[in-house]
Amino acid sequence: MRHERFAAFVVVMLSAVPTFAAGWPPPVFNPHPLPDDYIIPLPCEGSMAFRRVNTGQIAPSDPRAPLYDESFMMGRPASGQRSFIESRRPEYITGAADDKNGTRYYLIGKYEVTVAQYKAVMAADASGCPASFGPAEAMPQTSLSWYDGMEFGRRLSSWLYADPQRLGAISQETGLTDPYIRLPTEVEWEFAARGGLRVSNTERSDDRFPMGSGGIDAYAWTNAPQSAQGNAKPIGTRRQNPLGLFDVYGNAAEIAQEPFRLTRGDRLHGEVGGFVVRGGSYLDDPQVVNSALRDEYPFFTSAGSRGEFRLRANGIRVIFGAAILNRAVDIDAFERAMDHISSDANEAIAPLATADLQRLAAHHDGDAIGEELKSLQGQLSSELMQRQELEGRLVRSLIVNAALMAREMNLTAKVMDVYFEFSQDQTSTSEERRVYLNKFNDNKLNLDLYSDQYANMIKTLSSEYNNEVSRQALAAKRGLIEAGNAELSNFVSGVDQNVGAETRGEHENSQAIAASVLGRDHTWLPR
Repeated sequence: MRHERFAAFVVVMLSAVPTFAAGWPPPVFNPHPLPDDYIIPLPCEGSMAFRRVNTGQIAPSDPRAPLYDESFMMGRPASGQRSFIESRRPEYITGAADDKNGTRYYLIGKYEVTVAQYKAVMAADASGCPASFGPAEAMPQTSLSWYDGMEFGRRLSSWLYADPQRLGAISQETGLTDPYIRLPTEVEWEFAARGGLRVSNTERSDDRFPMGSGGIDAYAWTNAPQSAQGNAKPIGTRRQNPLGLFDVYGNAAEIAQEPFRLTRGDRLHGEVGGFVVRGGSYLDDPQVVNSALRDEYPFFTSAGSRGEFRLRANGIRVIFGAAILNRAVDIDAFERAMDHISSDANEAIAPLATADLQRLAAHHDGDAIGEELKSLQGQLSSELMQRQELEGRLVRSLIVNAALMAREMNLTAKVMDVYFEFSQDQTSTSEERRVYLNKFNDNKLNLDLYSDQYANMIKTLSSEYNNEVSRQALAAKRGLIEAGNAELSNFVSGVDQNVGAETRGEHENSQAIAASVLGRDHTWLPR
């Protein structure tokens, strides 16, 4: 693996390192402490809280592990207004750290950087430390430029590196080699804002993460009449998202690491522009605040005071980063992973074409034709890898849809059990029994429809994607379990088993496939 292994993920608890929080009341750095918060020290005896964002899991022994990542959909279904800014597109993510179980993750700020934290990090000496810790110091630091955000990360990283013991503790606890603080990329920000793996794939694709009562007003400071009223508010005074992050919507707009690019269909446009802010702010209308919201501002401007562009609502949230090809990495492991992935793609889709190109290139080794053939072989392998990844997403989607259909079949069957029992109850009137029998028959129509759809999905997966189903079912189950949906993961196992049985010819017909889902315990089933 490219990062050092560690025995367990050790959370730096406030009680474990009391000097980190000396003199700093929780409202200015962690008003809602959780047992699994990760706390780091700041200058001026300050502290900053981070949350762990899992991105997926792969066995450390898997040869593809060094190049493992997961796909998710960014943006939103957009047409017309802002479609050139926020169109939905596939992206890939993985964390900079991994634990002993092969779970990849990254650490992102639990809150927006506060006035007190910003002042402490930027202070030249002790005289510049925060002198008080009231509500004003608990506000997110705003009126920042992109360069201010980069400088904050540089200064905090430099301060951490100034003490080898302090740096060593962080490296050991996070498993990161040469960690540093930076702004999050748009992919990292949006994956975390949407709730990461704590929510289902469907929920992660929604405009906003799942919310309880109160809607957006309970989770974000915006320009709604009863909300921020034109001013930033102290951190953590609205509800958290599913990952335990506060103010990802509203309050301060959060500056991202990379420059802005337009969206064109399902990809980013080639032109690079200014910097990006995410999540909206206290100046934005609540109707527009969502996980896909992104805006561009210039790095420099000739208007107003001229120079670096600063907007009074722009702030920052930071993340732990690390070099990929660092001093602890096994370069050969990346080579082996790439060979394995390329081999998978070539063998799964077009082994003859790539083999033919390879043989032709060998006959022309060293000449211009040989170089051209090698280039074509590389292009073909790249295309095949992309097709394989797209096919993997399609298969996972089919599997989860089939699992949802199986769950719906089970729920419908349970309702039918009740209506059937009531329809046979001789203590009821004939009219009551007739009503219950009609309801039973209505549900039976729905069940037949669900059963037919489920059987068709099983047959499609068996005939067209049989070799991929077990692997993609395992990935789908892992994602569902991490999102807290273990019940649906059981139905995914059933889909995998049914595809195998269909492939082996064990199902006589579609009714047999449906029966494998429903079981034989229902008294209304034909015997």
